[in-house]
Amino acid sequence: SRKKHSEFISYPISLWIDKTTEKEISDDEDEEENKDEERKVEDVDEDKEKDEKKKKDHNQKPIWMRKPQEITKEEYVAFYKSVANDLEERLAVKHFFVEGQLESKAVLFIPKRAPFDLFDTRKKPNNIKLYVRRVFIMDNCEELMPEYLSFVKGILCSEDLPLNISREMLQQNKILKVIRKNLVKKCIEIGDEMTSMKDYVTRMKEGQNDIYYIIGESNKAVENSPFLEKLKKKGYEVLYMVDVIDEYVVGQLKEFEGKNLVSATKEGLKQ
Repeated sequence: SRKKHSEFISYPISLWIDKTTEKEISDDEDEEENKDEERKVEDVDEDKEKDEKKKKDHNQKPIWMRKPQEITKEEYVAFYKSVANDLEERLAVKHFFVEGQLESKAVLFIPKRAPFDLFDTRKKPNNIKLYVRRVFIMDNCEELMPEYLSFVKGILCSEDLPLNISREMLQQNKILKVIRKNLVKKCIEIGDEMTSMKDYVTRMKEGQNDIYYIIGESNKAVENSPFLEKLKKKGYEVLYMVDVIDEYVVGQLKEFEGKNLVSATKEGLKQ
């Protein structure tokens, strides 16, 4: 608990600790001690001594302030579990800095499994924690993410939002709207080890106007689908949507960078 909270503090923290260590005693010393019956009894055992030392308890910046290449997989896993209250590891992570007129830092995670109550509108999501200049503002900032990305977990730290910002102010804040747009874009890019929407668009064939996808239970289940034949013959890439959340996301997203998202199984598809 101490580490969980001190991780977000700018200045180093040191604690005084008492450490009990074993003390070696020679045979002569042991014999002398036995003869000295009036010797005062110490609080610690005769063969032990107390060693008071100053221990540095906090010696590094919080994860989102550090460079991604400096952070180990184990650190990301531990951080995700503490932020998301999840026992499993995350599926993917996006760690980025935005610099320029507006500055922010964020670490976003995609859970391995979709929440069982994802579609429960009565449940208040707990996804993105908001910090302003490393000061904690709120545990869940709903205005940072659209509803269809409510499964994304993480932390955003802004250098530009006011420290005294309230939920009412957030709804009207122009800076937050820009931050939200950047977060959505970064969420779409999560999974770059496979491909991103942005990369897909850059690889689109001449004359291709839409982004094609197919939904299924697994890659194996969709890769031999007859619906893909004509698209593949034209050299069009098709995105495999095989996660339980994918159908919901593409249904809400509709388009990306002016390109419509079209299902390869759509009746009357122009091929």
